[in-house]
Amino acid sequence: MNDPAFWMPLVMMALVMVLLLGLVLFDGIAIGVGVLLPWLPLTQRQAVLDAMAPWQRAHERWLPLVLGVSMAAFPLAWSEMIEGLYAPMLLLVVGALLRSVAIRRVGMAWLYGLASFMGAVGFGLLLAGYATGQRFHWSFVAFDVVMGVAMVAAFCLLAVSWLLIKQTMEQPKAQPQSEPVSAPLSDAGMQRLSAVGAAAARFMAAGMVALSLMLALANPAIFYKWTHSNHLQIAGVWWAVMLLAFVWLDRLLRTWVDSAVPIERRLRMPLLLTWLLMALMFAGVLYSVFPFLVIDELTIWDAAASPEPLSLVVWLAAGLAAVGLGVQIWDYRRLLARGLIARPVTP
Repeated sequence: MNDPAFWMPLVMMALVMVLLLGLVLFDGIAIGVGVLLPWLPLTQRQAVLDAMAPWQRAHERWLPLVLGVSMAAFPLAWSEMIEGLYAPMLLLVVGALLRSVAIRRVGMAWLYGLASFMGAVGFGLLLAGYATGQRFHWSFVAFDVVMGVAMVAAFCLLAVSWLLIKQTMEQPKAQPQSEPVSAPLSDAGMQRLSAVGAAAARFMAAGMVALSLMLALANPAIFYKWTHSNHLQIAGVWWAVMLLAFVWLDRLLRTWVDSAVPIERRLRMPLLLTWLLMALMFAGVLYSVFPFLVIDELTIWDAAASPEPLSLVVWLAAGLAAVGLGVQIWDYRRLLARGLIARPVTP
């Protein structure tokens, strides 16, 4: 336990997983807004995109942090995976770059939407390729399509949950003149948005089931982890919580406008439930493959750099994480002032 060659790869793995989860949960909202643009009224698209700009800028540091820290800490894993995951990784990075350019230009909503779709599909193909051992074969085409659609739906669901908060919360009384404020959606627009979110939740659920089946049926060790009697109770509770969260989320979204429950009691629930579901699925995949980074090929310790350079990476990553956390807190204070994070709603 005291050997740096043992605990340093675990520390770096935990840091990479936290950064990756932050990328999916927070930058995923910006991706989802871009994918949702065609479902928004034409007069609302640029206003919503302008309102999204501070959120996009506050969270676009997640991807370079994930790539930089993971490449430095686990170079052998990257050399093994990059050949099979080159295409989805390219989609992901190009989509992020195009979104960063489009959000800073007026009238580029179409480019932001296209880049967001590329990023969402890249995430789905990346997850599908990882689950199948970086093997792209015609027999996996259906699974790749399902995962691509599921990740697009997941990001749409994040965006719907965020937009419902944004459109129904109380607007700040004082806002800088330079900050654009989008007009609230009508009841019909809110109903349409929540219906899209409910449909997206079902596609996301289908993708989660497909991913679980692929991991379990393609790998006997993963199947054993989830079905052995020693682990069956944990798996049962895990699936029960996810099922309950999906049912609750579906009901919330389908009755968003007509619900008799006061808005202040359900305002944040769709976003919190979506975050919970994605975090549980993330944790499930991590539990399934641990301690491997490349399934059945390289463990965390096999893929890590040697202790000497890894110690330098640990200190640099700790410094970057501290600076990043400070900048993130500062950005969140600005987002709160601009009304991009929900304030408490008084009855």
